[in-house]
Amino acid sequence: GADTVAYGCERVSSAGKIRVFPQPSEGLPLPFAAPIIQTRLNGVAPHRQGKVRDIYELDDQLLLIATDRISAFDYVLGSGIPDKGKVLTQLSAFWFDQTRDIVPNHLMTTDVARYPAEFRDAADVLDGRSMLVRKTNPIPIECVARGYLSGSGWKDYRETGTVCGIP
Repeated sequence: GADTVAYGCERVSSAGKIRVFPQPSEGLPLPFAAPIIQTRLNGVAPHRQGKVRDIYELDDQLLLIATDRISAFDYVLGSGIPDKGKVLTQLSAFWFDQTRDIVPNHLMTTDVARYPAEFRDAADVLDGRSMLVRKTNPIPIECVARGYLSGSGWKDYRETGTVCGIP
């Protein structure tokens, strides 16, 4: 991974106290992970890119890598949030595990040590933010659970009175 310097807060006691780190002008730069906006594994670009995920094809498997890209109102912004991809991957892995008795899913593993050899050298990037999955025929459904409309749904509703053609 790339080295970077960032400033923020850390939890310093079980009582929940927060210590603010010094600003650059005060010295003491502190290392944090730089956001991962794009990936190249072994010099190869992903076969496909979604708004957040990079997808590498491996015969009958896919390697899905959740980057730290930010998607808002159907646009990908130029900046990222450090470790956002790790959070997304871990949430997905949790729910795939919790629901696998209800419906089978495509998740094979999130353990980089079990990935094909050509990807294990990138363990520092892949660990926590990637999953090896079986290729499947996706069902083209997107669901966003909110108590309100926003983004392209709100735009469509204002223009047509419908969301995805549904009144």
